[in-house]
Amino acid sequence: MIQNKIHKAISNKSEEVNEWFLAQRNAGLHLPFYSSFDIRDSGFKVTPVDANLFPAGFNNICQTDKDSAVEIVKKYFEDHYPNEFS
Repeated sequence: MIQNKIHKAISNKSEEVNEWFLAQRNAGLHLPFYSSFDIRDSGFKVTPVDANLFPAGFNNICQTDKDSAVEIVKKYFEDHYPNEFS
């Protein structure tokens, strides 16, 4: 399936993807704490159909993200709100 190919490509380039997002944030882009996108996969193409800033679809998070979610959120708050979590 195409989603497996996309996941593999992003995973293989995760360091570069993270560096790009960091560069965007350092350039002044304010990213939301959390967002989600509804994606449709027809088997030969994938497209986003909806974006949510306050989603409820945590049941759709892949296992890889579930395994690292607590550490990622903790680091985010420690990095962005250091006085609140010291």
